Amino acid sequence: MKDSHNRRNITQKKSALTTMTGLRNWRLLRTKTVLTAFLLLTPLSTLLPSSAHAADEALTKQGAVSSKAPDGSSSTMDWVINHVNNRANIMENVILTDKMENGHTLMSGSLQMPPGWSAQYSNDSGASWTSNQPAAGVNAMILSNPFVVPTGKGVGREMSLPMSGPVNLAGGGDGFNPGMLDNGRIMGINHHQANPNLWCYDTKTESICAGYPKQPGIATGIDPLVVGIGNKLYIGDDSTGGGYGQQGKIFCWDAETDTACETSPVVADGAYKGGPTVVDGRLYVLTAGGKIDCYDPNSGLAQCQGFTPVDLGIVPGNNGAWNTEGSDILAWNKRLYVVNYQNKMSCFDTTTRAVCSD
Repeated sequence: MKDSHNRRNITQKKSALTTMTGLRNWRLLRTKTVLTAFLLLTPLSTLLPSSAHAADEALTKQGAVSSKAPDGSSSTMDWVINHVNNRANIMENVILTDKMENGHTLMSGSLQMPPGWSAQYSNDSGASWTSNQPAAGVNAMILSNPFVVPTGKGVGREMSLPMSGPVNLAGGGDGFNPGMLDNGRIMGINHHQANPNLWCYDTKTESICAGYPKQPGIATGIDPLVVGIGNKLYIGDDSTGGGYGQQGKIFCWDAETDTACETSPVVADGAYKGGPTVVDGRLYVLTAGGKIDCYDPNSGLAQCQGFTPVDLGIVPGNNGAWNTEGSDILAWNKRLYVVNYQNKMSCFDTTTRAVCSD
């Protein structure tokens, strides 16, 4: 797993990530814990089964205190577990179970995972599980990935191909821009409606997902783009034109629980034309005023920490007149390339948070 992160609260003196069962292979997990008085790190060899040390994979774990309470009663700690797949082929059904020591709890909203990984949470030490993280009290987690490709060679997705035939996604309205999720679902939302259908196709069963289409109450404009991250679908409402009741927000749909999840605040300039598109787990949009704005799924779709919208000096156009106006946004190599209806292009560098310098 690469670039994943969470936090735990620890309320006793002996602090160690105690029980890791069912572990096969990982990429990178980051965790944060809070402990009382001092930190004791258990040697990695005592935590991991022998299979984790096989020649075709490598696994390391590191922890560091990142902050302390003024009275010294507790501290916040970052945990990082890095797994490398040294095989030439895919590892299947990768599972990590982390049962925390008594007094350890996960800090809500702190878990960060790369694409392909999904999480389940327990607040009763693994007696029951849910894919929706409880607000408090999480003391066990399962993180899983159906396919882990060799490190550095992309992301694996579970699909049954080829399709044996076409599927009619009935229900009325025009479908648009599909998003692919890690659980094998392909999903999207219809455009230019006040309460459009959210549609879903299951590649495992080669049929419409049970209970779909659904109407999540998300008004959409002409080009409502969606993007999948893990098993969540992030929905753009294309709020620059059309007058269907769009709110100028990014919406989330959980494809495991089939329920709505987070919603962003209203974007800069009150509406957006392009996006969302994803770079390094963050969502970017092109606002109605020609600015790049950023929202973080790992923080409940809040605006990215410390981010100030950046004016690209480009007119995005009103997508209500899709045949004569509008713009598009493409993510490539940590950059965003924006082209508008005037045949002008601009570039934004997500690493520097500024207009590209070259």
